[in-house]
Parts: sequence; structure tokens; C-alpha cells
Amino acid sequence: SDPELRNLLGATAMRAGRPQVAVTVFAALASEFPKAVEVKLALAQAHQLQRQFAAAGQVLEPARQLAPADARVLAQLGD
Repeated sequence: SDPELRNLLGATAMRAGRPQVAVTVFAALASEFPKAVEVKLALAQAHQLQRQFAAAGQVLEPARQLAPADARVLAQLGD
């Protein structure tokens, strides 16, 4: 249950073309660490890879609240 290991697992799943696995991993991390912008960005990217754009937006809006000036969040939101 090491968060760094699970983050690596999610990132590896995305690189391997398994975004559905990444969503599961990153969603669990996001619920455990609700203020972790990095996790929200990764979860949103995994949703986007599956063309789940509404789900990605639902993840990115709280990320914008946590880090309103973060260029990565704004870029994923298209702002």
C-alpha cells in the first residue's frame, strides 16, 4: 500500500496502454490523498486516454481549486 509504488504502477499502466488500470490505481490514491494535485493530474490523463472527458473534467476542477496557477492543470483543462 506504498503510495509511491502505486503511483508507479499507475504510470506504468498508462505507458503500457492500460488506462483503465491506471484509473483504478489513481482513483484510489486520489481518495486517500485528496489534496495531491499530481495524482489528480494523472487520474485526469488516464480518463482522457479513454476519451472520458467529463470524468477528467470532474477530477481537474478540484485540482484547479487546489492549485489555481498550476500550468499543468490549466493546460489539461484547456485554459
